[in-house]
Amino acid sequence: MTRRAAALTCLILLLLIPRPAPAGTGEGKADHTVLFGLAGSSPWLSLRYERRMYSTTLAGLNLHLAAEAGIGTSPWTFTHEISFPTGISALWGGSRHFLRIGLGLTLTTFEQYDYWKDRDETELRSLIIPSIGYRFGNEGLILGLSFTPIFNPGGGAALLWLGLDIGWGF
Repeated sequence: MTRRAAALTCLILLLLIPRPAPAGTGEGKADHTVLFGLAGSSPWLSLRYERRMYSTTLAGLNLHLAAEAGIGTSPWTFTHEISFPTGISALWGGSRHFLRIGLGLTLTTFEQYDYWKDRDETELRSLIIPSIGYRFGNEGLILGLSFTPIFNPGGGAALLWLGLDIGWGF
């Protein structure tokens, strides 16, 4: 699973390579967004960059497809936890109010004490994080609230989670 996760992460990062803006995304719409997240796509804190890849209209409303990548940490749970959230999402709505549906893959590494081995062990996990929520804003201030359950395929555990984003679109 870890090799597939790494390959998917690389694919999403390739989508973020700068290139000319897609047709129809200009004219007062932000193609780039920097987001600070509390919970959500990273277990605790994250800083992410999102790039709008495609825009069109669907049922009279704007539809934007985007890819994102970032870095996160969890200062309250495990020692030296670092996460790398990546994902794709669709924003559907009017000029400032959007339904956001996304699918993320977060690689996380952390250190925890292994009582059997009597030492700290570093673990690498792949987390699958779907999301559905609300986003306010298109340019300038961006606010978002999402339901983001976290699935750990390696451990079989699922965690019901909420995510809060604040950012800037430009």
